[in-house]
Amino acid sequence: MTYSNARYANAEKSIVIVERGSNVLSVPVSHRVFHELIADAVPIAEFSPPGPTADDVRREASRRMQALVGARDVEHLSVILSNAQREAIRLLRIGADNWTAEQAVRAAELEAADAEIEAIRAASNAMEASPPTDYVNDQHWP
Repeated sequence: MTYSNARYANAEKSIVIVERGSNVLSVPVSHRVFHELIADAVPIAEFSPPGPTADDVRREASRRMQALVGARDVEHLSVILSNAQREAIRLLRIGADNWTAEQAVRAAELEAADAEIEAIRAASNAMEASPPTDYVNDQHWP
């Protein structure tokens, strides 16, 4: 049986993925099968790293939201967003007609931050199904 579709599995070229009939083999370069590939002059394709995933895009969205609100990390972002929600609820209970000047300014700040976060989330959602290779580029984000 012959080998086909050989390709390096990593950038170090220490493992080859190869098909033999209906089987897919993962072969270290020290293995006899690798030496058979070389002896039979089976072409071995270069390693091609996988493209970005939806999780990569989500992490970038989180990083951008953290930067927006000055959060240290994901947990701190969660705390900041939770506090903002609680503050917004308190302001709603007071009612816009009863806000002090400071409360009106704060409500506008919260609303602007919310709009920016929603824009980041919308951009992330739009990319997650098929992330572009340059998903971190600012052109993909608000």
